[in-house]
Amino acid sequence: EFQERWGLPFPLLSDVDRIVIESYNVSDTTEKNGKIISLSANVVINQKGDIIYYHKGHYSERPSTKEMIEILKKV
Repeated sequence: EFQERWGLPFPLLSDVDRIVIESYNVSDTTEKNGKIISLSANVVINQKGDIIYYHKGHYSERPSTKEMIEILKKV
């Protein structure tokens, strides 16, 4: 729904089973409403399946839109 609303030309992931959260080690020990939450993560994977960019941290530490656009231009 979010992808369609914003017209994003790439797939987004909703990880309700926490499989990717655990695989990329982005669990945060901060609990929110009794649940362990995930950190904000930006992962760019090329068409070969290689991770070409990885950043994790709290939401306020995430890369800017401008930085992400420059990274995506290199893909």
